[in-house]
Amino acid sequence: MHFAYAPRGIASALMVGPFLFGAVCDGNPQARDPGGPPVSGSGTADAVGRSLQQSMIWLAAPVPGTQVYAAFRKRFECATLPEGAVLHIFADSRYILWINGEYVLRGPGRFDPGRPEYDTVDVRSRLRRGPNVLAILVHHYAGGRSGRIMEHVPGVTVRLDLAAKSGQIRTVTSDAGWRASVKTRFLPSPSSWGCIPDVIDARRDSGDWTTAAFDDTSWAHAVPIDGGRWGRLCPRSIPLLHETEITPVAVLERRTWSAAAQPHWIWHREREFPQQKGPRWSAPGGVRFFRRTFALPPDATDVLVRATADNEFDAYFNGEKIGDNHGNMESWRRLRKMDASRWAHSGRNVVAFRAVNREYAGASDPAGLVVLVTWSMGKGKQKGVLVSDGSWKSSAALVPGWTGIDFDDSSWEAALDLGRYGCAPWRDGVRPAPTAYRAVEEDGPKPLSEALPVDLEGPCELVVDVGRMVLGYSVLDFDADAGDRLELQYAQRYVRGEPAYTRNLTNRYTARSGRQTYASGDSFGFKYLVIRVVSGKLRLRTVKVVQRVYPFDLIGSFTSNDPVLNAIWRACVHTIALCSEDAYIDCILRERAEWMADGYVVAWRVSSTAFAGPGLHRSDAGLLRNLIRHIARSLQPDGRLKAHHPSDRWDIHGYIEDYSCLWVQAVREYYDHTGDIELVRECLPAMTAQLRWFMDRRTENGLIRAREFVYFGNPLLYKTCEGATLNAFLYHALRDAAYLAGVLDRKEEQARYNEDARALMLDFDRLLWDEDAGAYRGALLDGGKSPPTVHAAVCALFHGIVPGGRRGPLTRWVLKNYRREGLFPYTHYFLLDVFYRADTPESDNEALNLIRTRWGPMLERETGTVSEGFGGGEWCHEAGAAPAYFLSIRVLGVRVDLPVWKRRLIIEPHLGDLQEAAGVVVTEFGPVPVSWKRPGPTGALEFTLEVPGGVQGTVFVPRGATEPTLTVDGKVWIAAGRPKTRSASLSGRYAVLRLGPGKHSGILHP
Repeated sequence: MHFAYAPRGIASALMVGPFLFGAVCDGNPQARDPGGPPVSGSGTADAVGRSLQQSMIWLAAPVPGTQVYAAFRKRFECATLPEGAVLHIFADSRYILWINGEYVLRGPGRFDPGRPEYDTVDVRSRLRRGPNVLAILVHHYAGGRSGRIMEHVPGVTVRLDLAAKSGQIRTVTSDAGWRASVKTRFLPSPSSWGCIPDVIDARRDSGDWTTAAFDDTSWAHAVPIDGGRWGRLCPRSIPLLHETEITPVAVLERRTWSAAAQPHWIWHREREFPQQKGPRWSAPGGVRFFRRTFALPPDATDVLVRATADNEFDAYFNGEKIGDNHGNMESWRRLRKMDASRWAHSGRNVVAFRAVNREYAGASDPAGLVVLVTWSMGKGKQKGVLVSDGSWKSSAALVPGWTGIDFDDSSWEAALDLGRYGCAPWRDGVRPAPTAYRAVEEDGPKPLSEALPVDLEGPCELVVDVGRMVLGYSVLDFDADAGDRLELQYAQRYVRGEPAYTRNLTNRYTARSGRQTYASGDSFGFKYLVIRVVSGKLRLRTVKVVQRVYPFDLIGSFTSNDPVLNAIWRACVHTIALCSEDAYIDCILRERAEWMADGYVVAWRVSSTAFAGPGLHRSDAGLLRNLIRHIARSLQPDGRLKAHHPSDRWDIHGYIEDYSCLWVQAVREYYDHTGDIELVRECLPAMTAQLRWFMDRRTENGLIRAREFVYFGNPLLYKTCEGATLNAFLYHALRDAAYLAGVLDRKEEQARYNEDARALMLDFDRLLWDEDAGAYRGALLDGGKSPPTVHAAVCALFHGIVPGGRRGPLTRWVLKNYRREGLFPYTHYFLLDVFYRADTPESDNEALNLIRTRWGPMLERETGTVSEGFGGGEWCHEAGAAPAYFLSIRVLGVRVDLPVWKRRLIIEPHLGDLQEAAGVVVTEFGPVPVSWKRPGPTGALEFTLEVPGGVQGTVFVPRGATEPTLTVDGKVWIAAGRPKTRSASLSGRYAVLRLGPGKHSGILHP
């Protein structure tokens, strides 16, 4: 089964509009075949990379630091079709490439400017005899706040190698002969942390400049620039993303907007304050009061109040407080939804707000309030709406009883109307935006084939159900008049008749005249597409969605007699498929950042056991390699590594101490899975600097003092202390650093890391063990010792810092106490690992029941994915997918006995209360199918499995009696507890078998 997503490219007709940027490349995601011993390769300088570096071009008159979309063209002749044609390309920040009007490629993958990678693609089929043209659109995202793109200088470079039958190579490179223009339909995009919205005016098109027939003589010549402003250009190391066209299943509704339903920013009219005017609408700091009376019909239900204020508010309905929004200077960005149904009644009602404008650094600041009150009428088919506007009353004085219905506000003056939502200075800063509410719902659900084509006259809105969660972009084909305006939003949920969770990411498109195609410029994570006609009238012909993700092949599987566990495995795997593009990304809408912990701890492990790389039929470590390399590139002068990279984000999560420890562990695990010693050597300076940073913070107690384990639920979250969890993470990192130093034959460093780890383990146990509790204290904090925590116990067990005699008692303490702390899905990875390492029937059952009870409710959601938190949060987040890994490697029981060049498998099922479990686990040696079945009440266990060629398998068959009988491949290997072959033995809970390559079957009788 191919999980992803069809041919590598789509019809060029779909791509004449805005484009999707991301990672596209050719390359082998493994360093080498995993079967041999570690190798050391010297490598050679890349001649193509050098050529590209020397051929960088840009605009003749750039404005430094300015965001721009720039078009570049080069015409060339082909007297005859070449025998081969290979094109290499790189651009900063993003690009799309056409040849002869046909879409070819977009990229590059996310990169640190110190180590960019170029794309390579075979373009022979795109060429023709006679004139040809290369056309490139480059977006330099200067000033854009993004978790995927770093601020740098603009540039583009191209090399096209054309091979004749004679073997002669003709090369076309980027130089001053290229033409360039900034007169495109693309306007600067808003700053966005995750997905990058479009602002497009198709009326700016002067023809199809991607074709050879276009006359570019009025365009200026490009100018060569210094390619040395980038680090050495390297070949791409991950494959092209797969693009699959998906036809949405239905139009859920078509509703017109109420023109009166546009919320406005309002404030009190300040006397003698001339700054209170556009575009900033500054006002003095202080408290202001607002109210509005209105009538509700007898059948009104679901009365909801949505509001925000710059900077804070308290909200009241008929005299009762219904909510507030207090926080920092940025709290106005959060639109608060409050349910007033309990206090609402037919007839006269009042909604009132106490709003606060905070001064910043002693200076006046913008001040505003936005309110939207809605209610349902007539079985939910219509919406009533009240918005903030100039009809509201305002006061600067606090008057008793001002929130009540009977209060006389006739002496209050009219509020100052600052402009409709979207005006300066706030623009689209509020997330989610207070969308215009509809007065009439015209159409209900209808299959897409029946709903289209459809005529849409603005203001109106169409909600399209894609049928499943996707990471991709939308493609619309429609007729319009010049100046018609369109907006698109991407929603993950549909709640109470409303699309929900859009992160207020809005694409804006102004149409040219005639039939046209609009493909959204970036990909978004969504299930529902909201098509909003702001003004004008258009005829919508088709709606398509193109999914765009890493080209994994879904080879793994899991089935059991428990349908809940089966569905959880599928939801986890689907989530990881969507969260894998040019990197393991945390989520598919809010951030799409390459975080160290989420990507390594969860996404890598799930993908390596469920998916095969393109054409590999085995595990693919390409995204893990890129993650490790990107974090290494983030090394700061003080020796610290960032928590995610490449990006320019700097906040409380710019550094996360435990994530940098995980990075060291990831380098070791990657090496054991691939034997790629060159990456280890490349990462050594960063590893040395980061570990030195830690050891410089060792106190007289022998522990490291820094921020505690930075993940939600930890009682010591963000505390700077001598914390148990962080020191456990560091212990693991030191042990792995010693191992890697030995691999590189750096004996002195190996000895030092081992000694540091040994000393840390002794001090950890001496200072943090609580004998009375039988567990580790959370930290040395503020001159004392904090109480024991589940986080401390779990991390200590997982990272191996617990002395042997304490492991059993501490594990039992965890099993008894783990429910008392708010462990997040991510933290459950460590907890489940502890359960399965305990290797008892009780812990096996506890693990399965934990997965059922915590992840089961996620199955009730419409997205078919797993989330960042058990209560919600991001509904498609890689950190929530850990159960799939454990169902594969622990329940089915298949894992590689590392390092991989030993070519050994361990197959050790932990079935718990399951009667049947079967599936396929992907490994570096290929897929390993297994099946376990208890056919009846006798306690017999039947199994089938296959060991890949050239591999030895050690199989642990669970036994329920002290004297079992085991038959393998038709022969008795153990009779009444006595082994009959050297390839069988009894050990603890298991009958242990040593099996060679091939298919095997057996049955164990108690």
